[in-house]
Amino acid sequence: ASLQKLSDTVSQYNDLILPQVRQRTVPFELTVNRSAMTLAVILRSLSSVLLMGGFGTLYVFLYQQYFEIIQPINIEVVDEVVRQLPYIPYLEWIGILIAGGLTFQVLLACVNILERKEFGN
Repeated sequence: ASLQKLSDTVSQYNDLILPQVRQRTVPFELTVNRSAMTLAVILRSLSSVLLMGGFGTLYVFLYQQYFEIIQPINIEVVDEVVRQLPYIPYLEWIGILIAGGLTFQVLLACVNILERKEFGN
């Protein structure tokens, strides 16, 4: 008897609630425009390269301004390369780091816009 009641409850759920849930959800669809998707892939790759370059830039900043922080992870080979780079003042470093972060965010925002279905139509 209880198994029949459970079956009836599930059946009522499928008949009453499930169609409303399906009606209110918007299916996730990517854009169908090939050029938009290609540009999105290129921008996403560029943002990944920028992110990796950002870690290198941050390391050089810490090397020049706060060497005591990175001294435990300092490697001789990297030290030789970083030592040859010109010294950059602190405020210019802040500008470089902010510009890099903003560029990264803009690239990701462009990728999100290009991947929308409305953009491709």
